[in-house]
Amino acid sequence: SSGINAEYGVGDTFTINGQSIEVPPGQHCKQKNVIYLAQCQLCEDSDENTYAGKSMQKFSSRVNGHRSHFKAGNVETIEKSALSLHAHEKHQENFSLNNYKFMVYKSTSDPNNLHRLESVAIDSLRTNILGLNRCNTHK
Repeated sequence: SSGINAEYGVGDTFTINGQSIEVPPGQHCKQKNVIYLAQCQLCEDSDENTYAGKSMQKFSSRVNGHRSHFKAGNVETIEKSALSLHAHEKHQENFSLNNYKFMVYKSTSDPNNLHRLESVAIDSLRTNILGLNRCNTHK
């Protein structure tokens, strides 16, 4: 679980587009059915540094899914993850998932709620306008 909540414990915060988001109590890397946030630490002063995503699998497994897209020189693989694409475009000299900090933002017992919760998170945190989410999730 390298990098997952590594420096963020309960009571710590992410600042996203001017909003302070406190790490919720009880969240952990083995949780399933989560909404998570990934924040690029190399863009810390920028508002456009956060991604909101969802996972039905263990949070740690989802992070490893992002990690698999960090293969320098393989543009097709890089483009499959918003995180690797951002790192490739903005930080090619420091192309690593280790430059991101992660947190479980919300969780649900009902996986059918994940898409809606992800949409709400993206809209309320504005990560589709001022962030790394590529488009609005409302379809």
